[in-house]
Amino acid sequence: MRVDEARIQLLPADSFFSVLTPIRSGVDRTGNFRIERIPPGDYVLTAAAGFEPEWSTTSKNFQQRRHYYARIPLTIVAEPVANLAVNLVAAPMISGRIEADSGWPVSSQLTVSASPLVGSMGPGSYGVVNDRGHFALQSGPGIVRLSVSGLPAGWFVERVSSGGRDITGSGLRIEAADVADVSILITSRTAELSGTVVSSSPGRVEYTVVAISVDPSLRSSASGGVRTARPDQHGMFSMKGLRAGNYFVVALDYVAPNQLYDPRLWQQIESLGERLTLSKGESRPVSLRLATLNR
Repeated sequence: MRVDEARIQLLPADSFFSVLTPIRSGVDRTGNFRIERIPPGDYVLTAAAGFEPEWSTTSKNFQQRRHYYARIPLTIVAEPVANLAVNLVAAPMISGRIEADSGWPVSSQLTVSASPLVGSMGPGSYGVVNDRGHFALQSGPGIVRLSVSGLPAGWFVERVSSGGRDITGSGLRIEAADVADVSILITSRTAELSGTVVSSSPGRVEYTVVAISVDPSLRSSASGGVRTARPDQHGMFSMKGLRAGNYFVVALDYVAPNQLYDPRLWQQIESLGERLTLSKGESRPVSLRLATLNR
């Protein structure tokens, strides 16, 4: 590893896992870095190196490089902080197994990725799945969400668990120790919603059906807990590939795409929507009444 591959970032200590944008800095060939104009306060400085996967043209798979990281609490006052030593150590290992609930054999064509949630360190890492479904990858400290790429059409991740807990939506918290008990369940047995929307207005109705998971931790694009559908030429809607579980479902006269992950919209959907429980493989017909959001 070359020291100039390291990346430095600084976040306020009380918002290490918040939505605040970190202050970033590169590192030169001698290992030096500089961050200027930092307001006084308590911070966490993180450093990461070796997190990019390298593509091998011979094996057609990602080849892991060793990952290194550092995390240092800092208090910034009026005086500059000089000669700060940042010692990188090997990142913890995440390992486990992928299982399929309907007999589809896992293969080395699949890749497991660990994507940092906001405030976590590092741009993410990857690990190739072997022919027995086992995988291993490294990640810096923080909270990461595990996902699987390379799945055939119609397959998705149903559940990610570790330590007996479902971490599909909340993510896996990585500290200093290895995590060796991750289980990822994939499935092709999805649920489907379809039907019509009734309105008090005459004529063709334009609408958007929104379904959100009852579990707020699953309301992300990666977890599939927020879905939409529009009417076809016959005024019918169909929402396929839903994860089994509990949902709030509502038909809205209008919803902007940038609203879908807004907690304020979720509150209104919880109030206006119909609560449904969908099972694996279920195809549920529904009739919804058009609702209007409070602007």
